[in-house]
Amino acid sequence: MADAAGDGVREFSTDLSLYEKGRPEYSEESAEFLLNRVGALPSDRREAIKLLEIAAGTGKFTRVMAKVLAAKRANVEIIASDSQKAMCDMFRRFVTGIEMLHFPAENIALPDESVPVIICAQSFHWFASEKSVGEICRVLKPGGKYGMIWNHRDHSVPWVRAMQDIVDPFVKQKDMPPDPRELTWKESLDNSGKFTSVERDTSFQTYLEGDIDNIVSVIMCISAISQSSKEKRAMVESKIRDILTNHPDLRGTQVYKLPYITDICWCTKKQVTKRF
Repeated sequence: MADAAGDGVREFSTDLSLYEKGRPEYSEESAEFLLNRVGALPSDRREAIKLLEIAAGTGKFTRVMAKVLAAKRANVEIIASDSQKAMCDMFRRFVTGIEMLHFPAENIALPDESVPVIICAQSFHWFASEKSVGEICRVLKPGGKYGMIWNHRDHSVPWVRAMQDIVDPFVKQKDMPPDPRELTWKESLDNSGKFTSVERDTSFQTYLEGDIDNIVSVIMCISAISQSSKEKRAMVESKIRDILTNHPDLRGTQVYKLPYITDICWCTKKQVTKRF
């Protein structure tokens, strides 16, 4: 995910060298579930439909989504977008055959009512606002679907909670967006009156598996940390490595499995009934 500032919009920024390495993959099962909920499946549709992914970043979700659509032989054309040129360039390195456009969620460079499906992965909480919701609504066809997906580290696991206690002072700074699990992003959709109530599923889980350096990169690529001073980053890395090395649940671990809960949400653009 990435969405940059413009006209007072909050800016997302992180170390791109860590971004691809530190972000977890999405399971094909969770991608298929979301694609079903937003009407991109089944596969027997004769006419192709367009699906816009906003703030696609390096294409973490795009890749698994494209794989699922291909396996289901779904007649769907994906259009990706991001507000940061660096992200667009990196997306094009990792993803082939999918158009990447450069624009923010607050100014979508597509015609009115031109796509039936819009998806945001790991991103909407960054730019949820009256302006972005207005643009999403403008571009969606009547009855169109808006889907969102996040991977949240599972804080019910003690060593994951211990790492989050180090992260919290950074992510709870006033210039950072609220934790998406707090669902404050829903307010912009609910207040617009343009969408049905958001539905939600949190039954899917995934893992990021790797050595200690892989797990450290997960924390270090968090925007609030990667933008901190060199001294603060070094302090965070030292504390995270200490947990991964010395936590009683992890002693002797060589290959770590960092658990995530996948949070899937979706809603529908209301159709306006014309009165004569």
